[in-house]
Amino acid sequence: MYKLFAILLTFVMLFTACATPAGTPTGAAADGQSSDVIFAVPDEIQAIDMHQITFANLMHSLTYVPLVNMDPTNTYPVPSIASDIYVSADGKTMIFTIPEGLYFSDGAAVTPEAIVASYIRYIDVSIFGNDFDPVDVIEAVDNTVVFHLGESAPFLWAVMVSVYSGVNNVGATNLTDDLDAVSFGPYYVESWVPGQHVILRRNEGFRSYDPTVTNHGPAFPERITVRFISDDFTRVNELLSGNVDFISSVPAANLAELQAAPNIRIAQTYQAGCSFMTLNTHDPILSDHNVRLAIARAVNRAEISAAQDNTIVPAYGFINHAMIGFSETSQQEMNTLWAHDLNEANALLDASGWTDRDGDIRVRNGERLSLELLIANDHSAQRNAGPLIQHQLRQIGIEARITELLTPAIRDNVRAGDYQMAVRRFSWADADMLINLFHTDSGFYSNPAIDPLLEQARSIVDGAERAAAYGEVQRMLFDSLPAVPLFYEIMFSAHLDTLDGVAFSSTGNFMINDVFNRR
Repeated sequence: MYKLFAILLTFVMLFTACATPAGTPTGAAADGQSSDVIFAVPDEIQAIDMHQITFANLMHSLTYVPLVNMDPTNTYPVPSIASDIYVSADGKTMIFTIPEGLYFSDGAAVTPEAIVASYIRYIDVSIFGNDFDPVDVIEAVDNTVVFHLGESAPFLWAVMVSVYSGVNNVGATNLTDDLDAVSFGPYYVESWVPGQHVILRRNEGFRSYDPTVTNHGPAFPERITVRFISDDFTRVNELLSGNVDFISSVPAANLAELQAAPNIRIAQTYQAGCSFMTLNTHDPILSDHNVRLAIARAVNRAEISAAQDNTIVPAYGFINHAMIGFSETSQQEMNTLWAHDLNEANALLDASGWTDRDGDIRVRNGERLSLELLIANDHSAQRNAGPLIQHQLRQIGIEARITELLTPAIRDNVRAGDYQMAVRRFSWADADMLINLFHTDSGFYSNPAIDPLLEQARSIVDGAERAAAYGEVQRMLFDSLPAVPLFYEIMFSAHLDTLDGVAFSSTGNFMINDVFNRR
């Protein structure tokens, strides 16, 4: 079953928010005329129609907006297309008020009926359509769109704040001709030259109710070009030469050069998820809790991050601030629980009888403390971390024998139990992802004490209470130690200093609302 592991969620007992869009763009930038903007991205789009793709491109954040967004703390939903949001106390009814004055790129009005039709098409057409399985009925009632659920499902916000569930004018969007896609967003596609670029034109009928932006009317730049430049060197040089205004996916090798350039600004977003080292609790050596805890104590995350020029962030826990379900209180506790401590690591191994030595490797009853470590050779941050983790474990007398495999092969080995230690990663902006990693039904790990906590946390309606519940889940994961969190990644973009208002939503969507080009 496909899942849209990319964005975010959290239910609320009752949340209502409203921003008043202006008919004319607001803010300081409105005093002048913004120049056109040229973006450069590494990957070409699969299609224009969001309902027909398997991965999104920055372009889709310019041509679609979600029904709602998340607040800056990823705790509660806030308006976007909808002007008001209501969720019942039991989480089974979600009501979104759709204001008048919103228009698709072809000039047709965005109505509750049009939004319902778009969601039904998404469920029928999209490869991710089954993400809406918890929804029994979607209906238009007066000026609202109503979702009826059989049970509370806060994890739906992860899909609803994604551009994947952006709204199409179904009557004007042709499944057989992608160029006919008619969407509601700040821009629409005027032309697409495959292998080269997409030209976008401003949708004059766009309005936003998102309270996190200043400009609630049409975007400032009239025209946007999105160029497809897969070569990192070329993409960076086009920015340095002033031929483009913004590039995504800044390579680590060029980051320092761009940071030093006086006319370049760096923006960053964070991986919603982390890389972690899973430990086979059924292995004869790793079944000993002391050995697993010693491994956890030996890992020096700050050292791993510094070795990669701090393009990754130490992960003290499996949930970070880019995810719904994050709790700052829980994070402070995790920082202590997962602390690096070589003295404790050595004492734990001594207590388990690994006291003899073969050179610098520990030995017990003639057996060397030697473990295989699976590392993905198709993921640079993990591959680069491997030798350093190997060195850190050797400091406490553990030999880590690195075997490099492709990511799918590592996943299959872990599911089959054919491993000792393996570095894996996940990217999904909701803490509910943990149920796919550590619940018995996941096939990766089984602990009857954790299963009910994961099941309960995913259905808690209130965002703050849900985050606290995931704090308890993380505490139990530390106690049982099926895995050790390592790091999460920073995604860098760069732009000329003449491009003002560059911003991203808390879920990582590019926000064009306040962008103004002074060139």
